[in-house]
Amino acid sequence: MAAAPCTCLQRATLSILDTDFSKGILRHHQSVDLENLTRFHGHRCDGLAVGFIGLKTVLYKLFPDSVIDPTNLRTVSQPAPCLVDATTYMTGARYPFNTFYTIRDMPYLFIVHRADNGRA
Repeated sequence: MAAAPCTCLQRATLSILDTDFSKGILRHHQSVDLENLTRFHGHRCDGLAVGFIGLKTVLYKLFPDSVIDPTNLRTVSQPAPCLVDATTYMTGARYPFNTFYTIRDMPYLFIVHRADNGRA
């Protein structure tokens, strides 16, 4: 008898509050899960799953007692397309806003920096 597939990734949800945009301040909660990320990326793969779990863990460590604020984040990622999509989708970081960069030769998959308190 085959084991049932793990659904822990499908149920894992990240709660993010949109707090700033071009027309002012928002208070709209976003729920991000692996299914949303898969639709954004185009397919589910190991890089996407690793990125999702790693970023979810990091974001909850950076914002342990508060709502996750993507306007307060700066990120660096390995240049793999799966990690880049996971990082930009989950953190809101973007090249045009100087909040997202890629570096090929770093010993991590990504680095996430919280700007207001300097934690990374």
